[in-house]
Order: sequence, then C-alpha cells, then structure tokens
Amino acid sequence: MISSLPTIKVHTDQKTKLRYFVPSDIDEEDIEDVVETRDRFKDVYALAQKLTAIDDRDFYRDFTNHYMICAENTNDARIAMFYLYNTIYTKLIDRCPPGEWIVEPESGSFALVSFGGSFGNGGEDLDEDFMEDFNDDANPTVKEIAPWGDIDLSKYLERKIVFVICISSDKSLCKEIAKDNGIIYTEVTKDSEEDLGEVIRAMLKGLGYDYSGIDSELTTLIGRLGAQNEYTVNTIFRMITSSHLLSCPNDKILRIEDIEPFLEIRKKPTEVCEKLTGDLVGLKDEREKLRGIIDMLRLETRRERFGYGRVSNGCNIVFAGPPGTAKTTLARQFAKALADMGLIEDEAAFKECKKSDIIGAYVGWTAKQVDMMFHSISKKGGGVIFFDEIYTLTDSKTDYDKEAITCITQNMENYRDSVFCIFAGYGDKMDEFLSANPGLRSRIQFNIKFSDYDNETLYEIFCSMASGNGFEIKGECRKMVIDFFARLKGSRGEQFGNGREARNLFTNAVQKMARRLGDKTDTTRDDLTTLTYEDIRLATEDILNSELGSTIKTTNKIGFAA
Repeated sequence: MISSLPTIKVHTDQKTKLRYFVPSDIDEEDIEDVVETRDRFKDVYALAQKLTAIDDRDFYRDFTNHYMICAENTNDARIAMFYLYNTIYTKLIDRCPPGEWIVEPESGSFALVSFGGSFGNGGEDLDEDFMEDFNDDANPTVKEIAPWGDIDLSKYLERKIVFVICISSDKSLCKEIAKDNGIIYTEVTKDSEEDLGEVIRAMLKGLGYDYSGIDSELTTLIGRLGAQNEYTVNTIFRMITSSHLLSCPNDKILRIEDIEPFLEIRKKPTEVCEKLTGDLVGLKDEREKLRGIIDMLRLETRRERFGYGRVSNGCNIVFAGPPGTAKTTLARQFAKALADMGLIEDEAAFKECKKSDIIGAYVGWTAKQVDMMFHSISKKGGGVIFFDEIYTLTDSKTDYDKEAITCITQNMENYRDSVFCIFAGYGDKMDEFLSANPGLRSRIQFNIKFSDYDNETLYEIFCSMASGNGFEIKGECRKMVIDFFARLKGSRGEQFGNGREARNLFTNAVQKMARRLGDKTDTTRDDLTTLTYEDIRLATEDILNSELGSTIKTTNKIGFAA
C-alpha cells in the first residue's frame, strides 16, 4: 500500500482559461494500488472487472460506455474516473485512442467528461481553428451541470465515451439521473473507521515506525478528530510524525507523548464549556458548577492516558430546584460536552426517564426494565440518563417503587464508568428520594441547587426568546413585563414555572400580533417580525386575567353598541 494518495492536478491554460487534466501526469500504478486496496473503491474495481470481461468487439460496437461516478470528494471521483479510463483505453486502444488532455472549462457539482481521439495539436498555439475543432466528437471535453438545475444529458451522450462525475451526498438523485439517461452508475463509498485505522497503520509501518505502544490510541484519535476519509488521516499522520521528530529524532518508536496532544483537538476546552452556556440566560452559578465537573472529568481522562487510575467513583448528579429553570436543557448540554470529550459515544445517547418508564406491571418486571435501560445505553458507548421528577417513586412506597430504587442504585454502581445519571426535581422532594435507599445518596457525587429566576432575569429570557426567533420588540416594555412576572409569581407560589412562563408570555404575544395583523395582505418584513408594546400588554393581561379571574380591568367592551 502506498503512503499517500495520488492527487489529480488541474492545469489552466492562461490563453483560453481552460481547466484540464493530463492523463500522463498520473502514475497508473498509484491509481491501481489505491482502487484495488481501499475498500471505498470496491464498487469501482468490481465494475472495471466486469468491463474487462466483455469481448473487445462487443465493447466497441454495442456497449454504451457512459458512466456516472458518485463520490464524497473530487479527488476520489477523479481517481475512479482515471482507473475506469485506463480500463476502457486498454480495450479501445486500436479504435479510439485517448486525448492528451481532459478539459474542464468550468467548475461545479456535476461534471460531464468525454474522451475521444487525439486532442488536436496537444494544446500548443491554441487558436480559433483549434477551438472550433474542440467541439468535434473526437475531442475530450467537460461540461459542468448544477445538481439543482434541469439536467439534460442527451446532447452529450452521442459521444462514444462519457463520464459524469457527481460530488454529491444525494446518491438517490444521482442514481435516478443515471437510470433516466441509460448511464452505468457506480460510487466511491465512505471509509469505515476500521479502514482508516488500517490506512494510518500502513503509512506508519511503511516508514519504519513502531506504533505498538499506542495502537489503541490511534483508533481513539481517528474517532475523536472525526476523520471522514483518507485525506483527513493523511493530516493526522503528518501531525503524529512531526510531533515525534521534534521530540525524538533519533528513533522511530512512537510513544503516548506523540499522540496525547492531539487527543483533545476535536473540541478545545473552551468549546466544551460553551456547550454548557449556549443561549441560556441566568444559571451562572449552576453552569459554573457543571463546568467544574467537566474539568474534573477531562483531568481524569488525561491521567488515564498516562496509566493513572480514576480518583472519582462515577459521576452522578442531583439537579434540585423549582420547575422551569432549564434543568433538562443543562443536562442535554452536559451530554454534548461528554460526547465532545469522547466519554460517551454520541450526545444523542441522552434518555429522559420518568417513573412510568421503569415501573413494570408485575413483580420482577421493574428490575428487568431498569437493567435493560442501563445495559442498552452502556452497550451503545455510554450515555446520560436524566431521571426527571423521579422522587415520585417515594410517594406511594409500593413494592414496585422500592424495587425500582434498589435496581437503579445497583446499576449506578455496575455502570459507573459508562452511564452518567442526573436526578432532577424539587429540593425537598429530592432529599426524601435520596433517603429512600441507604446506598443511593452515597453514589451521588455532586449536588447542584437551582434557584427561581428573579424578575429581571425572566425579562431577559423573554427578550432572548423573541430575538432568537427573529422578532424585534418595539417600545419600552421592561417595567411592564417585570411587573407581570412579579404578579404571576405571587399568585402561583411554588407552582410558578420560571422560564416556561417567559415562553408562555412570548407565545401569547405572538398570537396577539397575529390577531393584530389579521387578514392584512400587504404585510412587510417588519410587520412579520415586530412585537409591539400593545401586543405584549394584551398578552400579559390575557394571562393574568385567566389566572386571577376579573381582578384586572380591561379596556375591551363586551356586548353590542347602541
């Protein structure tokens, strides 16, 4: 296996501004080595084998030789094209000699490439006669076609040999176009992580490097950097070897020190912490505590790479506080941060769990459901379970509830390295829940208390929701909105929903705006994105009147005018 991929260079003729490839620039052995050894080219290789098996006479007389290649990147598509081109040229060498250039006048997502006979005078002294000859069917040409446009290939398919190169992720569209035009379809697929690991190991081995001491870390690094293809792996290869040559130029034994700095590259620490900030308003103390937990987990991860054990015994957290304080949102961002550090496989491995999700209908079923939930998440590479209002298990104190708490406690211990548990609910209720099992409280390493938002913060959340949804607030409504939250909070007491109340006010204000615009047909962009003082005032009155009965006097008249 070669140490690097051949690059299909594009030349430009300054006189005519034509972009072109030169087949003679490409080492045929390099092309063959790549296509025949890289798994992503297996469909291209199989197609070439089928073409080779066709009788040369039939191939020239009856075969279409119209091909579509769909790939993830331009260079892979061109490598596949030249490989098939060499196969076709071998069969048609006496009947259709190749051109010296493969011309690409424009650039785009779809390229139609036609090969024919000799390319005029080889590109010297290009003049008007040459440009006129350029349109002859015997000469190679390229036509770019936008994927979203009307694609009409009929006028190009009269040529003997045609390639359509598609750099597109919409493979179903490409297949459909190929089918409609009678074109043979093939594609260069994505590399698997195993393929990429094999490639980088072959590159290191080819240059005499001993990577046995960091073999498992190589696989981890590829995953952490989000390596999509072999081109990314080439970059990783250069990073590792450059680091080694700077520190140990006299030997070729790779060490953990050569790879450790790059294991954190995918997400810098500040970017990980930004996952715990996002667009949230308030919760400054709560976010700081969670960021401290992230820092601790990052430290332990780095220590493990040098052979040290973990200090903590798992990472389970209690979010205690009133409703509507973004506990679920913060838990999701915590999962994203864990995924960025590679502690769990995917941020999507976030499961919200309530009492109804784990209590079985019969004795013994609850334990099985809890066991299955923990096992499934761990098997997928780890994740976060968010137990919302799980304190309801202690309300009835049935055998089923006790069984659920006992089983959760056991699984927290069994899966402490792969499953992170967050328990959320009211402060006093959570304290009662943690006291329900002797071993439960001791398995909770961190407690984060959430507080009610003050009225100023609720106003900021309301404004943030408006701007985040593309609305502009017209008029000074700060005092009115703050007074609204104060009155609503006084009415609802412990049932006040904090951030949810801000969202309810925003939604109601948009509804009042919609009512104001009514059937107006000549609306402008400003009309559709402006919340007026009156929209917000009517929204606050609507909510408070629903809450407090008729204690607020409205200006709307009810009944018929005389």
